[in-house]
Amino acid sequence: MKPGFCAIFMLLLTSSLVEADVPIAREHQHQISQFGHTREDPFFWLRDRNNPEVQKYLREENEYASIQLRPLEKLETTLYDEMRHRIKEDDRSVPQKIADYYYYSRTETGKQYAIHCRRKGNMEAPEEVILDENQLAKGYFQLGGIEVSPDNHLLAYATDATGNESFTIRIKNLETHQLLPDIVENASPSVAWCNDNKTLFYIQLSEAHRPYKVWRHSLGESSSQAIYTEKDSHYFVDIYQSRSRQFIFLEAESELSSEIRFLDAN
Repeated sequence: MKPGFCAIFMLLLTSSLVEADVPIAREHQHQISQFGHTREDPFFWLRDRNNPEVQKYLREENEYASIQLRPLEKLETTLYDEMRHRIKEDDRSVPQKIADYYYYSRTETGKQYAIHCRRKGNMEAPEEVILDENQLAKGYFQLGGIEVSPDNHLLAYATDATGNESFTIRIKNLETHQLLPDIVENASPSVAWCNDNKTLFYIQLSEAHRPYKVWRHSLGESSSQAIYTEKDSHYFVDIYQSRSRQFIFLEAESELSSEIRFLDAN
């Protein structure tokens, strides 16, 4: 039997290890009491990303990894180039017709993220870029929900720049390309418009990062109204507009069951 790629890579790695000081994370006494039990977590302090000691330890880990992987740089480059060669970098999704527009996303060679576009009437019309992820990405970046208002003038989109699955929702005017002052933090990636083009539904996350509370927000208002709270921790909540744009669906789903409620989008 021929050895697998992972086995070969690990063999090359272990045979090329360089002598260097291994970073050792210090232990600090810390007790956690939950569910009637108390346990010790000596590495709890590593959760604090703003702690200078944590940042120093991470830099040491990165430096150690760089030293150990240095003999494999040529192999890494070969593998990276081969994988990129197999990926079509300048690609485009299948257009989806919504109202008078054809919406699609495309990628460009050398750029890491997608560019979201639309054309009015047909695919021969001039292209309009509604959101360029490459302009938004600074370090880690993930795009969640992206929804255009029924009148095609506003774009609601959710982004995560930390990697903790907590999204920020913003509204963009597609005519002026300016952002509205309305901003929602600590949300799930789901958003849904009402047909009045000024009411937006979104979902707040619990402390355990569970999508559980649905809010209704009117553009320009300083506060939102909670309309549904899922108290059962087994259920996750999602919200979306029907393809006909006649209804707003609210779905609560667990591993074993689900239920859907709906509201007139008007």
